[in-house]
Amino acid sequence: METLKRYALRAITNIIIIDGKTVSLGQAKAREEICKGCDYFGTVEPIPGLQCDGCTKCGCPMATKTKVYSIPRKKDNHGEPLSVKEILHLKTLGKIVTSDLEQDIIICPHEHGNKWAPIDSNFFNL
Repeated sequence: METLKRYALRAITNIIIIDGKTVSLGQAKAREEICKGCDYFGTVEPIPGLQCDGCTKCGCPMATKTKVYSIPRKKDNHGEPLSVKEILHLKTLGKIVTSDLEQDIIICPHEHGNKWAPIDSNFFNL
C-alpha cells in the first residue's frame, strides 16, 4: 500500500517533470490553513486504499493541491483535460511537447469563490 508521503512526492515530481509550477512552502502552508477551516475539508481517497486530509469538493489531497500553482493542459483539448499521468506518458513518447501545453492555474474550487485568492495575491507566482 502506498503511503501519503510517497504518493505526494511522486505526484509533485510528475507535475514538475511536465513543467508544472509549485508554490513556496509559506504559500502552501497559508493555503492549507484556509482549507482546514473550510466546510469541504475532510477525508479524500486520491487512489484506492489511500485516505488522507483533502478537499471533499474536488477530491484533491492537501498533500498535493495546496502546493501546486499551475499544471499544464493541452491547448487544443476541448473535452476533458489530460491528466498529469497522461501528459507525462505522451511527453515520454515524444507525442506532446511543451509548446502544445498551456498553464492552468490551480485555485480553491469553493462555490463562493476562490478562498485562496487573498493570500495568493501576497506571494509571487510565475
